[in-house]
Amino acid sequence: MTYSNINHGVLRLVVAGEVQRETSFPLPTDVEVLLGRDPSCDVPLDAYTSVSRRHAEIRPLNRYGGEWVIYDLNSSNGTYINGKRLQGGQVLRVGDRISLTEDGPEFLFEYQQLTPPIPATENQSQPVLTRHTIKESTYCLELFPTRLDIERKVFGVGEIIISCISIALSGFFIVAWIGSFLSPGYSNIIIVLILLFFTLLTCFTYSQEVRYSFDLETDNLVITSQTFVEKLLNRSRCEYYPLKEFTAVRLDKSRYEGDEGTKYDEYSIYLERETGKALKLAIKWRNNIEKAKEMVNVIEQYLQ
Repeated sequence: MTYSNINHGVLRLVVAGEVQRETSFPLPTDVEVLLGRDPSCDVPLDAYTSVSRRHAEIRPLNRYGGEWVIYDLNSSNGTYINGKRLQGGQVLRVGDRISLTEDGPEFLFEYQQLTPPIPATENQSQPVLTRHTIKESTYCLELFPTRLDIERKVFGVGEIIISCISIALSGFFIVAWIGSFLSPGYSNIIIVLILLFFTLLTCFTYSQEVRYSFDLETDNLVITSQTFVEKLLNRSRCEYYPLKEFTAVRLDKSRYEGDEGTKYDEYSIYLERETGKALKLAIKWRNNIEKAKEMVNVIEQYLQ
């Protein structure tokens, strides 16, 4: 008998906190799974009036299996992952609890066991699942036995420059108008409002949250990014890289010149790949090489 190495996901119904393993919904690797009250849904939930007709959708991340992304379809009462309301798309992890509405039907995401389990010998101890969180001012690390999650909120340099120029011009016109340097009138007010609008639009459009997930169970690095506008539209972007492509973690140093000619040492992390094109993480440190080295050491542990 042969067994597939592809991970097969499954949703298991949870009732009163108890997992009902006899009520399961397999997740295919080639088509989406729709959840909702509509009878045509793959997971029909017509008994729950708080659930929307087309409430949420689970899409395979790649045709080889192992990863799925869940999206809320602008439902009335929302979709919750581990008690937190879903914004945009999110890659499902083993053990995630999915709730359609805050108090609605709940499901547990798991992998189906397709290979015969290897019994532990007397000298073998069962692994203890632990979780460790490291929070810094600009990023957060969550360390699991088989997964590393790095979350970072990013503003692009170009967008920051545009925003600063817009804000500076807005401030100039406000001061000029109040100080009567310019003749007061509706035209000045309109100019200020337009500049403020473009400043906010620039920040909301280009500021983005980035999440790096080094998953040892699927041997993948999944990069999920989402701008403020995409979050409002329940959209996100995912990139997929096999972990075996990465050969090393490199710390790069450059010089950054700040205000009044102040210079800093700026450190960035690159993941070297077999293809020769390194992948740069959207995280930087200024004059703090110890924190940068700590991040390198953590990533290296998960790539070994």
